[in-house]
Amino acid sequence: MATWDLNGTLATATLGEYQISVDAALPTSGVAWSTADRKGFQGTTLQFRPPVSARAAPVLVDLYVRGSDLVATYEELSGAAVQPQLYWRLLEHPAMKAIGVQLLISMQTSLLNSEPRCTIVSELPEARTAIWNWKEKTWWGSDKDQQGFDLRSDPSAGGFVTWFSTQQEPNSYVEVIYPDDRVTQKITLGRSEACFFSEPLEKGVIRRGRIAGWLVPNAKLMESKVEPLRLFELAQKEALPLTT
Repeated sequence: MATWDLNGTLATATLGEYQISVDAALPTSGVAWSTADRKGFQGTTLQFRPPVSARAAPVLVDLYVRGSDLVATYEELSGAAVQPQLYWRLLEHPAMKAIGVQLLISMQTSLLNSEPRCTIVSELPEARTAIWNWKEKTWWGSDKDQQGFDLRSDPSAGGFVTWFSTQQEPNSYVEVIYPDDRVTQKITLGRSEACFFSEPLEKGVIRRGRIAGWLVPNAKLMESKVEPLRLFELAQKEALPLTT
């Protein structure tokens, strides 16, 4: 089982040829992917953006590694009055030769009413971008020159699958928002924004949401237009992990 190496607040892990890194003190920086020869996928994904009502950036108060999970707890966010806890879990899908990171966002509050709304952003400049349309059973996508590409979803708990690819790289980045998490998504060329927890949060309730980013060889994805959906099927079967 792959695990994280922790050096201060910086966590790194190796999956296949990739080094994955997260600075838990700066969750807004997201998950960075890199290879030694810099010929593979290079990008930053799963950036945590706190509620807009928060008056300051998240302040880390606890950090540890448990198995394949990196677990970070933050102070209650002034203004938003919610306390975030983030889990970064290393993932592998041997059949698809895919590697990934799941981000679990957990929010709680000490007040009777608070603002938990937060956004997870992935930015892959100039990547061809497509989202699976469940109704029409096809991909809605952009070309690299389609700067006006802009898709916005209504709040949905049905799950989302977004596919980013560039011609010069052997792997694509596939992002999966788990079913049962009510999320609003905005997709533009090379960028995704997933908004979690749009409803107020009250004391005694913990809200959780999950999103996973996968690197998958293009050769596997091209076997069928529904091949990326195997990652969504995996998400459907996965139980919500224990949290502390």
